[in-house]
Amino acid sequence: MASKKILCQFDIQAVTSLTNPGAGYVGFSAKTDGLYQKIGAATDLRLLTTADSYQPLSTSLTNIAALGGTSGFLKKTGASTWVLD
Repeated sequence: MASKKILCQFDIQAVTSLTNPGAGYVGFSAKTDGLYQKIGAATDLRLLTTADSYQPLSTSLTNIAALGGTSGFLKKTGASTWVLD
């Protein structure tokens, strides 16, 4: 069967526990380690973790942020090392 794309609008409310939604409904819940979905009495399915929504830490960006000064040109002096020129 070919898939259909259906545009719909719905409200999401974070709750402390993900209870069994009624027949024909899907439950969503935000827990401390991510966003979960539950259909009927099925096991909670994690859709997104908090780690999924962040860019990985960049050593270069961390070192650039630590530079003193407010203006100048960045000059790369080595692996992940920078100075203001």
